[in-house]
Order: sequence, then structure tokens, then C-alpha cells
Amino acid sequence: MKFNRSPEILVVDDDPEMRMLVEMAVSSGGFEVLSCGDGDTALELALTHRADIVVLDVVLPGSLDGLAVCRRLKVELPGCFVIMLSGRSLDSDLADAERAGADAYFVKPVSLLELGALIETILPKPGEPPRFTKSARLSLRHYAG
Repeated sequence: MKFNRSPEILVVDDDPEMRMLVEMAVSSGGFEVLSCGDGDTALELALTHRADIVVLDVVLPGSLDGLAVCRRLKVELPGCFVIMLSGRSLDSDLADAERAGADAYFVKPVSLLELGALIETILPKPGEPPRFTKSARLSLRHYAG
């Protein structure tokens, strides 16, 4: 990730309250934050804006759920870091996210402090050099709420 601009974070959740909370948690770092509530719009916004991080709910309305969006992003925007959010906490749910290419998996209710801390370890503040490179990609981490 090379930044000649403010890093962009896309927040995707069909629950407007959850979306607003996550937006507030990530916007304090000086990053550009976009948001939407469905998978089709998420893919379009992520690709158009070349999102650096996508915080993505698993269950979404539209023709693409969060796992499908994640799979597409990993092919079409390979430098994007995908953080999945879900109310599902079974090992099989985590395995599905891992197969889709997710970089991190949070179980709802999400600890906004942990989410914000993870994002701060991935993205630099504007004007700072990147602290995260694709070669240093984190293995999928599971954060239980």
C-alpha cells in the first residue's frame, strides 16, 4: 500500500446503526470513510475508490453477500485488507471467511476499540509511511465480541 492520498476505508453493514458506530470508530484516524448497506454497492464503491480497508458484514442484501464481495475484492483489488463482521461464531463460519480471503473476522457485538486498534496497525496516519505491506499480511484472526 502506497499512499499519496488519505487511506480509504469502506464500511458495509445493512444495519444503519452498526454502520454509523463503525464509521465513528474508524473516522477518528484521519482516514476517508465511505459506507453503504448492500453487497452490490460495496463492490462498486470499493473498486471505484480503491479502498484500502473494507469492514464488511457477512450477511447483506442484494445479489452479493459479504463472502462473495470478499472473494471478488481479493481478485479485483488484491491489496485491499478485508475485515469481516458477523453474528455467526461457529468454526465453519470462520473457515468460510478464510476461504473467501478475509484478513480478520469479528463476531458481533464488535469491540470498536479492538476494531480501531487493528485498523491503526494496518494503515498509517496521513503523512506517515505505511506500516503494513502485502508481504506482511496478517493471518486470519478471530475476534470474539
